[in-house]
Amino acid sequence: MKILTWNIKRGGVSSDGIWQLINIEDPDIVLLQECKEIPNSFKEKYNIIKRKAVKKNLTKQSFETVLMSKYKMKEIIPYENEEVLSTMKKLDGNIIFSQVYTENEIFKIASVYLPAWGLNQDFIDKSLSDKIRSPLSKIAWSPSILSYSLAKIENFKNENWIIAGDFNLAETLSGRIGEISKTEFNKFRDVGLVDAISEVNKKQIPTFKNTNGGSVKHQIDYVFVTEKILSRVSECLVLNDKHVFEKKVSDHLPVLTIIK
Repeated sequence: MKILTWNIKRGGVSSDGIWQLINIEDPDIVLLQECKEIPNSFKEKYNIIKRKAVKKNLTKQSFETVLMSKYKMKEIIPYENEEVLSTMKKLDGNIIFSQVYTENEIFKIASVYLPAWGLNQDFIDKSLSDKIRSPLSKIAWSPSILSYSLAKIENFKNENWIIAGDFNLAETLSGRIGEISKTEFNKFRDVGLVDAISEVNKKQIPTFKNTNGGSVKHQIDYVFVTEKILSRVSECLVLNDKHVFEKKVSDHLPVLTIIK
């Protein structure tokens, strides 16, 4: 099974470079972030779940988070914990969960677009924010509510979970933001998730081109999998195609994961 995740920087039907690359790789599952519109040829080829992401003021973005599958799938709400439901519903355009049915297995997959800002009181109750936030931050960030929600799922570690996309955090950042990033990713590790990119390649690989100065230093896109399926990940490739940055197709690189 081939899974491709990519923040396509508000790409739409006219963004030929995006769709050509996806066509060449021909993935079974496609997770997109910041997608404006999907070409009809892909609508014919894939089953699609998509929804507009949310802004800090709770209004909708102009772009969508997308999950496309050649296999049969259905959207799911994987947790029943009342404590997290209210906040997660407000972020339902940023995190899309689905259950995917391959020929002989079931996978639970999420396309993730986590904003680079903290969750204010419009999103989350203060008592919950205080419970899950990093000690270095006055309010909770969106990765905190995601990892906390996953921890509430019964039997999570024993299921085939793939949670991938743009997390807007980088452990290689310096200063306070870097320390917060490390704290947030430790929470995902505690839940039982492993980043397939850094695990398979034995190091983190930059996936993002900074708009200020154009440096490519940080990995902010991740493919988290449960340890149950980690040994089956044969490849996890950051597709460093020069035309992505040179032709300004996106400021993120696509990531292709192959599961045996």
